[in-house]
Amino acid sequence: RYKLKELTIEGNELYAYSELVGDILKKNERKGGFYRAQVIERIKENIRSLYAEIGFANVLVEEDRRVDLRKKEVSVKLRIDEGEPVYVGRVKIEGNYESRDYVIRRELRVQERELAVERGIGRSRTRILNLGYYEDVQIRPFRMAENRWDLLVRVRERFTGQFSVGISYNEITTLSGFVSLRKGNFLGTGDILSLSVSYGTRYRDNTISYTDKWFLNKAVDLTWSFFDRRIEYTTHTVERLGLSATLSKEFWEYWRWSVGVSVQRIKYSDIDESASLFIKEQEGKRDSRKLTFSISRDTRDFFLFPTEGSLLRLSYTVAVPVAGGTEKFHKVVLTGSKFFKDTYFDSGFVFSTKGTVGFVEPYGGEEVPLDERFFVGGDFTIRGYDYGMAGVLDVNNDPIGSTRELILNFELNYKLHRMLYFGVFYDTGLGADRLEEFDPKNWRGGYGIGIRLITPMAPIRIDWAWKTKKVPGDTSNSRVHFVIGGFF
Repeated sequence: RYKLKELTIEGNELYAYSELVGDILKKNERKGGFYRAQVIERIKENIRSLYAEIGFANVLVEEDRRVDLRKKEVSVKLRIDEGEPVYVGRVKIEGNYESRDYVIRRELRVQERELAVERGIGRSRTRILNLGYYEDVQIRPFRMAENRWDLLVRVRERFTGQFSVGISYNEITTLSGFVSLRKGNFLGTGDILSLSVSYGTRYRDNTISYTDKWFLNKAVDLTWSFFDRRIEYTTHTVERLGLSATLSKEFWEYWRWSVGVSVQRIKYSDIDESASLFIKEQEGKRDSRKLTFSISRDTRDFFLFPTEGSLLRLSYTVAVPVAGGTEKFHKVVLTGSKFFKDTYFDSGFVFSTKGTVGFVEPYGGEEVPLDERFFVGGDFTIRGYDYGMAGVLDVNNDPIGSTRELILNFELNYKLHRMLYFGVFYDTGLGADRLEEFDPKNWRGGYGIGIRLITPMAPIRIDWAWKTKKVPGDTSNSRVHFVIGGFF
């Protein structure tokens, strides 16, 4: 085998040598420092990519090799012709038989007469695809002159009118059937109209909502919804009737802020005789008036099952005693998740980690309502435990939620076939009412294996989890979690 004696680069005025080779040579040295054609190709590709990031799309990289047969050494020289920056000429859109052009153009991150930056082109495709209105999106450049490219955005529209009949399941709502009518890209404007009716033996959710994208022709979304919900727990039943409205706006490309208001009538009924005093005190009706503020940063490559990127969200909710409202509390929740795809070996593994911290506090001498407390344990928090059993329990060992929560989730998934994944996971954390209780020795944990399947109806997740610490009222060694709907 031949050793790579040296690699030199000429003609690079915009980037330093260390930037162009990155850590590719160091990794090759750790593998023996041999000459490998694929290593040189990776460096050449890195050079082209770096120049494309600043609009120098016509950069040329030539390779000159000198081989010493006696010493079995190879010397490589790369000559770079940086060329001139390339600008976008015209942007043409094809395939949008229903969508209006502006629905697509407002997602573009490269515009006419701007630099043809590769990252902007890639980000434009991701944004258009994540609208959910198109099966495929291709953005192809056409060289019209030495320093001018036209872009062709070709989309293949999917049916955005969806009539769905199916089932959903998780440990809170159990098995329920639903009928959903959703029209995305309503009248080709990008707006979303949704009507859903869900019923189960312990669950009801009737919701109508409308999202006005680019409200008043501004880069602001307005979403309003009217809902009627009912959930039957083991010790009580909760009913909610209300209206909410939310304004949200993107900024700095990946960031979004939102502000919302909700008006609800909440009713607690069917209180079990064996329920604790705290739960019995919730019986009756109350009115809720809440303001919610949030800020988020989302760089995920796909919202349904991400393989790279991250999601960070901070929300603050305050219940105010105005217009008949009776609740008084502050609630803060910080959630962050990160996704890592194995690009080194291209093995298909995706590692994800998620952390959640939250607290809720009353004011004005009131108590935090039961349904605003944190229920840690279950399908979406710490697997291996029943719903809420990794948090505060009453004298009957029934979960009553906590005013503090800390949750950490770690998961490794492997793609078995198209939209079928196998995963292993570990969850840990705690729900408590006092900070001093969050000693790591008190934390609950769960670990296990699972299957994830993306279907046209809904994503399906089946997990088999073992708990690290048994608690009163939940003494089983393991638990199977079956979810049709949202994922970790």
